[in-house]
This record gives sequence, structure tokens and C-alpha cells, in this order.
Amino acid sequence: MIAYRPQLCRFAALVAGVCWLALALARPQEKAGGDDPAIPAAWLDVLTGGLPIIVGAPHGGELRPSELPDRPVGVLLRDAGTDDLARRLADELGKQFGRRPHLIVCEVHRAKVDCNRELTEAAQGHPLTEALWRAYHRAVGEAADAVHREWGAGLYIDLHGQSHATARVEWGYRLKAADLALSDEKIDVDPALAGVVSVRDAVARSGKPFSAVVRGTNSLGGLLERAGFPSVPSPAHPHPGGGPYFSGGYNVQKYGSAGGGTLSAVQIEAPRRGVRDTAENRQRFAAALAAALGIWFREHYRIDLAAPSARGKTVPGR
Repeated sequence: MIAYRPQLCRFAALVAGVCWLALALARPQEKAGGDDPAIPAAWLDVLTGGLPIIVGAPHGGELRPSELPDRPVGVLLRDAGTDDLARRLADELGKQFGRRPHLIVCEVHRAKVDCNRELTEAAQGHPLTEALWRAYHRAVGEAADAVHREWGAGLYIDLHGQSHATARVEWGYRLKAADLALSDEKIDVDPALAGVVSVRDAVARSGKPFSAVVRGTNSLGGLLERAGFPSVPSPAHPHPGGGPYFSGGYNVQKYGSAGGGTLSAVQIEAPRRGVRDTAENRQRFAAALAAALGIWFREHYRIDLAAPSARGKTVPGR
């Protein structure tokens, strides 16, 4: 038996290698896209910015190009107004801080592609749809690299819309409703939650308790609540109670810092009523969110978004 062990080991390794190759070939590849067919420029709106903020709007598009088949399964409704809201947020950030964020807007309707799902569900096997999906995520990845080079850390915002009965802005950090129902004391010391929260890097840089970053006075929810937009989680609404709540999907998991890295992420679920329903409300929300981001970065990253350059980004005396 001893004499055959090397051969058996080599055979086992060969079998394992063949199995791995078969699984890899069977699995949809999130490749760089060099062999992808070209997609029309109108399908994807990409803006290279200068802030440590990336704004993605994967479900706001209205285009229904005939080249792309309708997806037979999955969620097919678009998040109406989120494309406009993303652009207004980019403009407001530019107005308030002198630079705009990186912006990626999928202009194609969700009935054709879902850029907040993994590739199989998102494109359902169509090569041109897969090319669009990869182009969206390649743009986010390139923006993330730029943010890291220029600022060392940053935030990805995945912008969505919902029409729940209770019209609150839902902030998704990959924490479930049951997680948010825990007390601050429990959230602050639970190692399991630290391993799933999509703003893990922001919490580490903040030096403040976990709960302060996700639902404290100067959390994004807390800041927007004070600006007149009811939010969950926030000091007033630390957890969603028994109602529906979106905790964050594929993009927040993919680009957030739960598993490491310097890019944190949050999914914003904007209600229709009071936020997305009119151009005036979208503008009010964009202005409030831009101002809140300025405070949030100062509070938790010690970054001044209005600094003349990234070299002067650290808030003096902090």
C-alpha cells in the first residue's frame, strides 16, 4: 500500500483538477470582457469623478433595445426615477464640494438586464446582455480602483427605489431586520455582524461604535432623518419593525468591505412618495444626501470632501 501512495495522490489530484475545470467551465465567467461584443454607448452612462464616492443606478434605465431579449424570469420592474436621482446627486455633490462622484447608470430597462444580480440571473445566457452586465461592473471596478488610488478609501452607493406602505428611506448595509432589532450594546460587540456589514472599513476608520456608524446621530440615516426624510436604520427608527425592508443585494455584497478592502457600500432604497415621485422631491433629496455625505465623511473617515485635493483631505486636528 505504501508503494502506491504517490500514484494515488497524483491520480486524486488529477481527478480534482478535472472536476474543478468542469465546474469553472460550467459557471458563468465574470471575465474582463475583452472578447465581448461591443455595446452601444447609449446603454451605459459612465462619469469619471473626483470624489471618494461611486454612485450606481442599476435599475433606473428605460431603454428596451430590440437586440436584447426580455428576461423570462426575475424581478422585471424598473426603479422609476433612480436614473434622474443619481444624476441629481452627482450634480449636487459637484455643486457643494467642487467635484462630482463617479457615476454609473444602466440605461437599459430591468426587463432586459439586471445589474444588481449575479450574471446568470442578470443576463440569462444572452451574449450581448452579458456584455452589458460586464461593462457595468467593469466601470464600477475601475471607479473603485481610482477611489483607492486617490483617496485610500471610499463609499459605493447602490441607488434603488421601493414603494413600501411606510415611506422611509431604507439603508441597506447587509444587516437583516433581526440584526437591527438587537440593542446597540449587542450590535457593537457581535463578531458575526462585523463580518457581514458592508461598511466594515468605515466602522474601523471611524473609531466609533458599530451602531453609531449605521444608525447613530451622524449615520446616513440619522442625517437624512434630520433633513426631513424618515429613514431606517436611524436613531428614530433603529430597526424596520415588522414591515418589509431591503437589507442590501448583490452589488453591496460584491463591492462592500465585509470581506476586507477599503471600499464600503450601502444600498439606498428610496421611497416613491416624497422622494422619487416628483422632480422637486428628487432634487430636495439629492441636496440633502449630498450634504449628509459631507458630514458622514468628516465624521467617520476624517475626510473633507471640499478639500482642494485628495492630499488635503484629512480634517485638521482630527
